[in-house]
Amino acid sequence: MQKRHLGVSWGLWTACLAAAVAAPPRALPPGPLEADDVFFEDARASLAGERESDPAAAQGDEDQVGDDDAPDWSAIITGDALADEVKRLALSLDEPLASQATFGAGGHVRCRDTFSLLSILFAVVAEHEEQPRWHADAPAVRDALADAAAACRAGDNQAYAAALAQRQQLDDLIRGARIAGPASPLGRWSELSERGPLMRRLQLAVDERIGPALTDLRTFNRSVEHLDHESQVIALLGAISCREEFEFGDDETFQDYSAELGQAADKLRGAAQRRDFEAARSAEAAVVRACAACHAGYRG
Repeated sequence: MQKRHLGVSWGLWTACLAAAVAAPPRALPPGPLEADDVFFEDARASLAGERESDPAAAQGDEDQVGDDDAPDWSAIITGDALADEVKRLALSLDEPLASQATFGAGGHVRCRDTFSLLSILFAVVAEHEEQPRWHADAPAVRDALADAAAACRAGDNQAYAAALAQRQQLDDLIRGARIAGPASPLGRWSELSERGPLMRRLQLAVDERIGPALTDLRTFNRSVEHLDHESQVIALLGAISCREEFEFGDDETFQDYSAELGQAADKLRGAAQRRDFEAARSAEAAVVRACAACHAGYRG
């Protein structure tokens, strides 16, 4: 019995040894990993081929309607200056809307100008790179203000009620309310305002707001923030008024005057920020010259 047991054990051991010799070698057990063994130093440099685009994201881009010819608004006016101008224009509605009699006796004309300007401003807010205050609501507000401006062609009770309602909505927006409403893609800027309101606001800045702030050094030093704001508004109105949708917008000479105006306004703003009185007066003279040269050949 013992001999048989030894024979079976010897045969089994021989078979196991042969199987072990024939089996492929096994990998060594893993050791500790270093960070460089797992991560690329520069993953982008290690990738081959072009990155695949996201069809859903591409479709979203196609659905967005924008103004391909829009300038860099943030280089012309800041989001804060836009908000300040909106608030100032809203306050200017107090007098022409004081009563039905005031509105009907010419106040409706002032309201029409103001609502037109506000509509233009909200069109800029909607496209502004900084996405300033009211950016999300801007298209709907833009269209509502344009409708209010159109209603103010008349000075009757119906127009007065519409103007009051729009003023209340604007006040609510300034206080922080959201204004929900339909808005269509912006087609032509001239649908929001005629060129006249833009030119009248520009003339107000040049004749009544810049000049008095530069009468002497002391007044200038107290007015640098005011000049900074007005210079941005001047540059903005010049850029908008030379768009092709407006009268003379495709006229090269008119565009040259607008460019000169914008450059002079930029110099005025820079001088105000540096508190350089002489440079500010020189820039103001350049603004006046650009306006005078334009008025010699164009009216509106």
